Amino acid sequence: MHIFSDGVFVEFINDRNKPAESRELANIVITDLFNYGMPFIRYKIGDVGIFTNEECKCGSKLPKIKKLCGRDRDILVANNGNPKPGYLFVEVFNKNKIPGKFQVIQENLSKVTIKIVKMLGYKDEEHEMLIRQNFCHLLGETITIDFKYVDQIPREPSGKYKYVHGQISPF
Repeated sequence: MHIFSDGVFVEFINDRNKPAESRELANIVITDLFNYGMPFIRYKIGDVGIFTNEECKCGSKLPKIKKLCGRDRDILVANNGNPKPGYLFVEVFNKNKIPGKFQVIQENLSKVTIKIVKMLGYKDEEHEMLIRQNFCHLLGETITIDFKYVDQIPREPSGKYKYVHGQISPF
């Protein structure tokens, strides 16, 4: 995705509060160049992504976002401190065809709670083992995973359904 840099200055700031390298997961910070009434100067928008210096096939010289990885609260942190985008955890459920609704909550570096609303075909032992293997691969072998079976998972005040909720800051 191209950044319309004539109207906005976009920075990618890493977890060391320094400008990120190309292909490094980072906070997106913007400065709006045309909003004179209510200027946003180095406004941390809450999104994380990866930029790239690679030339675009279309020939445009505008800077590019290689990948938007979601909101900063949709990021979980491995026990070695590396941030992991929330979509990776959603993919665990999708690729393994695990039936049910779920929400992954990380309160600290050593523990993840997974709320699950079971649906037809959910197999406790088999699916817990698949989830545990994949999550340990992503977050570290020493991560504690607590499965909590619930009747429903409430939506956010916005009405959206939040699959991943990181309660520690990756940055």
